[in-house]
Amino acid sequence: IMIVTLVIGLAGWATLAILERITSRARVVWASLATSIVLVSLAPIWIERATTDMPSLLAVIHVVAGVALVPMVRNHDRQA
Repeated sequence: IMIVTLVIGLAGWATLAILERITSRARVVWASLATSIVLVSLAPIWIERATTDMPSLLAVIHVVAGVALVPMVRNHDRQA
């Protein structure tokens, strides 16, 4: 879980860097895109046939990763 979250976080950071070169509203666009991706990532969890606890656990993992990564990447240069 940690490795996948790290890879997704780095991909998000790269996407933000590209958006910053393309548009002046990069943070707004990126935050909307990242939030949408987190929400879309929840859909397959409820389609998968698993025990009743597994979808809830996976949803919590996705939301926690999103809540941690989105603000961290969005504010990356403001921390320096």
